Amino acid sequence: MIYLFGTEDQVSVIMNERFLTKEQREKATLVLETLPEPEERDGYYAVRYIDKDTKEFSYIYREIEEEND
Repeated sequence: MIYLFGTEDQVSVIMNERFLTKEQREKATLVLETLPEPEERDGYYAVRYIDKDTKEFSYIYREIEEEND
């Protein structure tokens, strides 16, 4: 199981439950069997996102900003 903690774009992921206590597992925002693969979009990167009201998982996409040295 995959345990997700947090909401909106502040989501932490624990891929192996052995690193969590029973209490921590129970406090997870969302538990998934697998983490969906994000779409690949040119010029954008995927950010894990959990809706704070519905607790549904998705990705949001942010534009990659180029650094000007």
